[in-house]
Amino acid sequence: MDRTATLNDVAECYRLFLERDVEDASTAVMQMADVSNLWELINRFAVSTEAIRRKVNRASGFISDIYDPSQVDPSASDAQREDLLTDTLARWERCGRGFAYDQIFRDPRLFADRSGKWNREKRLEIAQEELQRMFIALHRNGITLPPHFSVLALGYEVAFLAAAVAHWHGRFLGLEIGRSALEQGISALEERSVTAGELISLRAFLESAPFDDWQRHDIFHSVMLLQYAPPPVALMLLHICLGRIKPGGHAYFQVPCQVYDYGFKTAEYLSAKSNSDAGEIHALPQSYVFQLLARHGFVPLEILPDQRIGPAGLSFTYLARKIR
Repeated sequence: MDRTATLNDVAECYRLFLERDVEDASTAVMQMADVSNLWELINRFAVSTEAIRRKVNRASGFISDIYDPSQVDPSASDAQREDLLTDTLARWERCGRGFAYDQIFRDPRLFADRSGKWNREKRLEIAQEELQRMFIALHRNGITLPPHFSVLALGYEVAFLAAAVAHWHGRFLGLEIGRSALEQGISALEERSVTAGELISLRAFLESAPFDDWQRHDIFHSVMLLQYAPPPVALMLLHICLGRIKPGGHAYFQVPCQVYDYGFKTAEYLSAKSNSDAGEIHALPQSYVFQLLARHGFVPLEILPDQRIGPAGLSFTYLARKIR
């Protein structure tokens, strides 16, 4: 890779990354003019606009060919749903999001041998990046949140998202999944003197006052959480949170629609469940998400693929507006 690039290398890069031949010899020479070695040449082609567009085109075909929601059935009786919820909350409170989060999806910027303060700063940085992604999506769709907007967030370590929201002068209700994370989050907000953010446990939120007694919010936010809930639980959590959004408000959330080699049927899952704390990744087919959005008066504004679960399956981020 350190050797000097040649005209043959340029021609191969055209064929490999752009799937066509180089226009002419002078164009090939120009491609070599300002690269010092073969690796720089390869990288230039790999990240070029034309190469990325071709990758997107191929991926679009693969997604439509591979998407098969037929093996997931999120239907459940009230008793089954309660059993699933109890089991899921207990597992989350024991170990957060489990082995999959700790070993596969943990951000590489977070390290156990770093100080607590260093990790808190990095977590805040990540939360700010997450919030920025949401604002970019809103901006793409011509949406401006009202002054002192209110966010309802469902997630893990949502205190750091609360601190990021406070930077934008918004108010925040965070639903935290674990007792220790809740305690640490409250301490983190107190440390930063964040007074516009409130954290409560997800369990307390679900068990508390009737639906109509709750304050309504301008936007619902959830990423990297619903994928760890069995489909009936994911639907229930979405149902409750979407119901807390004001008319004219928005929902921004992520959930996989397919996990490869995965199927779900409530009775089979409950009969086979164990006490293992190993992480589970679940999927919720898009049709069920669309039905739930319609039930709550939301219209989708965009549904874009994301990389939240890596090569394990297909994950999408939804942005929707509540029109009634």
